[in-house]
Amino acid sequence: MDGSDNTDRVLAESEVDLQDLEGRLDKFRKPQDSSNRRFAQGVALVASLGFVLAGCLIAGILLGDYLWQQTGFRGFQLIGALFGLITAFFAGGKLMKPLMKSDD
Repeated sequence: MDGSDNTDRVLAESEVDLQDLEGRLDKFRKPQDSSNRRFAQGVALVASLGFVLAGCLIAGILLGDYLWQQTGFRGFQLIGALFGLITAFFAGGKLMKPLMKSDD
């Protein structure tokens, strides 16, 4: 009998521990308030914005360099860099547009 009582006690403690763990996991699954969600969106925006800006600039520079090598006209490097810069500004604006909308 003593072994069965001990087993029941251990099972009851395990059930309480499991419920406590489930409660803590629920906190991570859904944000507590909208400020946490807004912060996460801001971090995601900054990370993606950096990759988009760098990608546009690098692509423009590589395109300009390729055209320079094909034609011998060195001005294509400058044109490619400017094209990448302009594209980066438009892409950055498009990424930021949803964040600029009012939540009201």
